[in-house]
Amino acid sequence: MVNLLRRACACVLLCIAVRAWPAQNRASLLPQLHAGQKLTYQIRLRIDKRTQAESHVASPISPAERPVDILRTITVEVLEVAPGDPRDKLIVRLHIFDPAISPHAPKTLELSIRPDGTVGPPQGAESLSAEDTQAWQAWLDRFALAWSIPAKTAKLGEKWTGEESIFGAPLAQLSWQRESQYVRDEKCPVEQSPADRCAVLLTTAILKQRSSAKDATPDDFKLRQLKTQGTAKGTNEVFTYISLSNGLVLRSSEEAHQFLDVIIAKADGSNQVHYNIDASSSTEMLLLP
Repeated sequence: MVNLLRRACACVLLCIAVRAWPAQNRASLLPQLHAGQKLTYQIRLRIDKRTQAESHVASPISPAERPVDILRTITVEVLEVAPGDPRDKLIVRLHIFDPAISPHAPKTLELSIRPDGTVGPPQGAESLSAEDTQAWQAWLDRFALAWSIPAKTAKLGEKWTGEESIFGAPLAQLSWQRESQYVRDEKCPVEQSPADRCAVLLTTAILKQRSSAKDATPDDFKLRQLKTQGTAKGTNEVFTYISLSNGLVLRSSEEAHQFLDVIIAKADGSNQVHYNIDASSSTEMLLLP
C-alpha cells in the first residue's frame, strides 16, 4: 500500500494533445543530437514528506521520515538518433554518478526514448538504487520536454495543454492537467553559453480527482477486496531554459506540492487505516560544461 501511495505523489510527464500551428516565426526546441555525442547533467532533488497513519485495530503509525536530498551527475551518451527529428528514434546510454560514493564508479543504464517521451524497459535498471532511479526519471522528464510540444517548432507566446491519468494510486480517476507556455526569450543562464539565447517555457500542472471522495476505489483494489475513500490535491510549476541554437535543455527548476488523505479498508468496512501524506519537493537540473 505504501508504494501505491508514493506513486500518487510522483511528478509525471504529461501526454500533450496535438494541435496544428502555422510555421511562421517559430523555433525548433528539439535537441540537435548525433551518434557519439556526450552531454553531462547535474540534477538535484529535495523531497520533504510528512506521513501520518492511524489504524482502528493497531497503535497509531507515524513513520519517521527525514528530508531526502539526492544529488547525481548523469552523462548522456547518444548511441542512435534519427536524422532530423530525435522523436522518431533515440537510444542513449546513461552513466549515473553519485558523488557521495565515488565519481569513478557510475551505474549504467540504456534507454530507448519513444516518440511520446516515455521509454521502453530500461537495460541495467536492476543495479540502480531507488535514488538513482528517481534521478534518471527526473532527468528524462526535463530532457524530453520538447517531445510534448505539439509541433517540431514553437512560437513565442504559444500555449498547449495536456492530461495524463495516474495509475496505481489508491484513489481512482486521478490525473495531472498541465498547461505549458513559451513565455519569453532571454540570455541563457549557464556559463558555457554566454552569448546564447534561450526559450523560456513555463509549465504548471494541477492534480485533479474525478472520483467521489466517499468511494474512490480503483479496480485493482476491488480485486483485492479493498475499499478506499479520500482526496488528493497537487500543484507543480516548472521553468525550463532551452537553447535556441541547439535545442538542448540547459536548465530546469521545479517546485511541487502534493497532498493525499485516504482511508483504506476491507470491502466490508473493517480494518481501516487512515493515511495522510503531505509532500513538497524541488528539482534543479543543469547542463554542465
